[in-house]
Parts: sequence; C-alpha cells; structure tokens
Amino acid sequence: MNRLCILAALIATQIVAALIIGYLAINLTPTEEYTRKGAYYSGADLSGMPVEDALKAVELIDGKKIEGGIAAFIFNDREFLFSFSDIELAANYDLLVHGLTAKGSDTYRYSLFSGFTRVYTGAPKPIYEANSDLLKHKLLQIKDHIEIMPQNADIHFSASGGITKTPSSDGVYFDVAGKFEHIFALFLTDPFAPFQIGSNSMVASSAIIKTAPRVTDAMLEGVTAALSSIAAPIPDRLDIELLGLSAEAINRVWIPRAGDAGAPFSFLRYIRDAGLPDSIGYEEYSFVASVLLHALLAAGADYSSITFDTSSNMDFYEALPGFGVSIDNNDILFSSSFGDNIVIFASMENGDINITIAGNPDLPESREAPHEVISSVEGALANLYINNEIIFNY
Repeated sequence: MNRLCILAALIATQIVAALIIGYLAINLTPTEEYTRKGAYYSGADLSGMPVEDALKAVELIDGKKIEGGIAAFIFNDREFLFSFSDIELAANYDLLVHGLTAKGSDTYRYSLFSGFTRVYTGAPKPIYEANSDLLKHKLLQIKDHIEIMPQNADIHFSASGGITKTPSSDGVYFDVAGKFEHIFALFLTDPFAPFQIGSNSMVASSAIIKTAPRVTDAMLEGVTAALSSIAAPIPDRLDIELLGLSAEAINRVWIPRAGDAGAPFSFLRYIRDAGLPDSIGYEEYSFVASVLLHALLAAGADYSSITFDTSSNMDFYEALPGFGVSIDNNDILFSSSFGDNIVIFASMENGDINITIAGNPDLPESREAPHEVISSVEGALANLYINNEIIFNY
C-alpha cells in the first residue's frame, strides 16, 4: 500500500512538473525576432526581416511622409493646406510590432490560466499623435474663411415708390469648439488623407451647422407697398446720435399678421437688444416712439391694439400732427391688427425721423382706413381726436 502511495505521488509530481515546464515554455518564449511572411507596410515588403530592422524601415517610410508632409482640409470646393510640422505630427510605433510578427490574420496564444487569447488582428498601423492646441488654432483660421453670416431677406423702396426685394440665404457656422475632439480623433486615424469638413463621415457630429436668417423670404411675401410714411422734424434739444441709434434699433423689424403666435411688438425690447441705454427716461425714445405710433395709425392699425402712455410735452405737437408717446413710465406695445405681415422701416435723414410701415395694400378688410390724427389745446387740457372721435384728453 505504501509503495502504491509513493508511486502515485511520484507520478503526480511528474505531471505537475511537466505542466509547469509547459507553461513556462509557452509564456516565457522570447518575442519572435523576425517579421511574419507577408508583412507589408505602405507597399513595402518587410517579410522575414529582424523586427528592429523592420521598424527602422517603417520609421523611414513614415518619416519621409511626415517630414514636409501636408494636411489638407476641404470644405465644398475650397482646400486649406498646412504642414504636418505646424501641428507637430508624429507616429507611435509601440503597437506596430504585433502586426509585423503575428502569424496570420488571427493569432492566438495559449495560457494555462487564461486559455486562448487573441494577440493581433488586422494590418499593421502606427498610432499618430499631434499637438491638439496647434491643430485647433489651424481650424480656427479655417473657420474665419468658411463661415458665412445668414442674409436676411430685405426690401427697398425706389424713388418712384416701387419695391424691390433681396432674397434671404442661410449662413454657415463651423463649430470648432464643440466638435474639436471628434475632428481631432478622426483626423489622426489617417492624417495623410484629405479631411472633408462636414462630410457624411462625421454623421450626426458634423461640425458644419446651417444658420437661418432672422427675416426669411416668406416673412416678406405679403409686403408689397408702403402703407404709410411719416417724417417728423427733430426738436433742437434732442440728442441726434441717440435718435439715430433709436431709429436704427427698430429699422426693418418684421411684425407677423394678426392672429399669429408671438409676443406683441415692444419698442423697449429692440432698444435693449441694440445695446442702447436701458432707461425709459430718455426723450429721444419718446420722440421716435411717437413717430412710430403716428405711422402705425396712418397705415390703418387699430388704435385699440396699441398700448402706450400719452405725452404732455407740447413740443411734440409742433413736430407731429397730433400727439406724443411717453416712454417716461411705460413701453409702447403693438399687437398687429393687420391681415398680413408688416415691416417697420425707420431712419434719420435731413433732420427728420422717417418711419414707413410697409405691408399688403390689397387687403383692405384687414386694416382700418388710415386715421386722421389731430389734437387741440383747450386751457389746461389737450384733446386727442382720431377720425373726429375724442380718444384722450390730458
């Protein structure tokens, strides 16, 4: 019995020793010193070469391609070129050795503890690296050349009173900041190939974004003629520069037809959007708002659709045929009563504030008859009449 136990122990010891020797033989075998048969890189046959020599050959091939090489970024038919040295492009060959020495397209190595594991699959390829800050700087330079601001549809009055229109067009925005990491990674997969900016290869992460104009052709479709035009002489004491900027703030403002969704027109909103002083105490604002109110009423706007405070400043009566608007305590708001879109045109020329309301004169049912606006002063009261009906007295 003891002999059998001793024999079994010897056999077991030999089996364990054999397994250990086998494991060491498999896992401690030095890396192959020669490249595999059929190892190619950029068309060069590196088969059967010592690995170190093969890597030197690869570095020589890549070095010639990188040194003096050119990166090409293409947008539509425009090509933007810069050298690889401008972005410090380099190649990392650490993983390339596996592609040069692997036996076939699918190579596995056996481990006593982890079993079969894949060593390498696919053609040998280095990992390219570049200075991300330098590449971003180059892309920002390209951005300056390819971006286009959207063009608003526009309308112009000729000397004869006719109207001509300029069509709108989309703009182009190159989102370098938001999409740079994606562009950087995609570029490094093959820096030698032309990079198509905004191509389908970028799928949903496209860095090229179309920007829509604020005023489209559809918005101006029904605007065919001037409905009213008011020119008001500027009182001497008002600031000419602030008056001009105030008029420009509401110039070419589009107001949708009655019933369309949207907030009412707000005079002060456009003043603030233009970056003008955010104060309601400026007489210049009151004067421009007064000219606007007269232009709206003369175009046939329903005065009940306009919210405003009246002005007791009698100087406005000398400049305007009626009354003034006060921006001292409140805004002037207008919810369109017109059956089609209208556009406000405002400017300062020859000592006047000029405001024109353009719209569709072929829809008489969509607006009231142009209002006759007059005022009279009786003692301490100023009476406002619109179409012979007294509206305010103050």
